[in-house]
Amino acid sequence: MKKNIVLILIASCLYFSAEATSRLVPGNYSSVQDALNVSKAGDTVLVDDGVFTGNIIWPNYNGIVLKSLHGKEASFLDGNAAGSVITINGTPNTVATIDGFTIQNGFVRATSSNGYVAGGAAVNAVNTVLIVKNCNITENRLTGDIEHFSDCTGAGINADASKLNISNCNFSENTFDSTY
Repeated sequence: MKKNIVLILIASCLYFSAEATSRLVPGNYSSVQDALNVSKAGDTVLVDDGVFTGNIIWPNYNGIVLKSLHGKEASFLDGNAAGSVITINGTPNTVATIDGFTIQNGFVRATSSNGYVAGGAAVNAVNTVLIVKNCNITENRLTGDIEHFSDCTGAGINADASKLNISNCNFSENTFDSTY
């Protein structure tokens, strides 16, 4: 019985890895969002050097990796002060990995009448196992009236009902401005 389970697990891993695809931005896709839109479980989106402006909505597939080719000094994800740079609304145990970027210029205005606070101007993750490594999280801004808020989340990363693993990352100049 144990032998059959081991063989099934090995076959499943081989199938999963055989189906994974690497997608190159801007080589094969014009934007990070375009590459993520067609990604499935286990895929890797590789991003070349440059500044990639926009607000990224992560697809609801497990195991997608967003990785810069040359690291955080060469690849920038810029939110253009128009919301969270990256938003991930996963299902429980959805794993999302972000590796090797400067994530900057996210802007979230937290407003609520019931005390719920939005956050995560750089990365806003819900129901996700979020792995962030080798990144600079910088110059992201959260603003709002905190008079009615029961919690205040970070201007950099918000992980709501999520597990968070951060390694080799720098956080700088991320701010929360209260209008209270």
